[in-house]
Amino acid sequence: PPEITGATAVSSPSVFIPLSTRDEKTRFLTALSEANGNRTEAAKRLGISRATFYRRLVELDIQPS
Repeated sequence: PPEITGATAVSSPSVFIPLSTRDEKTRFLTALSEANGNRTEAAKRLGISRATFYRRLVELDIQPS
């Protein structure tokens, strides 16, 4: 701890900034494009499960191509 080492503590608060729907849709479309349409691979690239990926595709109104 800084009290013992004499170092100055620098606090960098984590601020959650929600993505707009447009930004999230762009991320999903980019992941799909980079994965050549492979949804399982796109989900991995986004760090989410396939189930969540498929659910978000419906919520974001992204049609299968």
